[in-house]
Amino acid sequence: MPTTITVKGIPEDLYRRLKAAAEANHRSINSEVISRIEQTLKARRVPAGELLQRLRRLHRSFGGKTLKLRQLDEARREGRP
Repeated sequence: MPTTITVKGIPEDLYRRLKAAAEANHRSINSEVISRIEQTLKARRVPAGELLQRLRRLHRSFGGKTLKLRQLDEARREGRP
């Protein structure tokens, strides 16, 4: 049996956008919410070859520059107490 949840405190602007999306997709608001939750939580398995291609394109978009481990560590700590 399906489970029911209640979501409180939805900002009006968010509700209006959700309602508009539901109408555009010919769904009820409830069906739109379920569809969006399913899409968000769906496992996205990407084949290793495709992932590698994406990474190579991204690397080329930065002109082939690389970061040093020290730079990565500094970036991770930035903004942390």
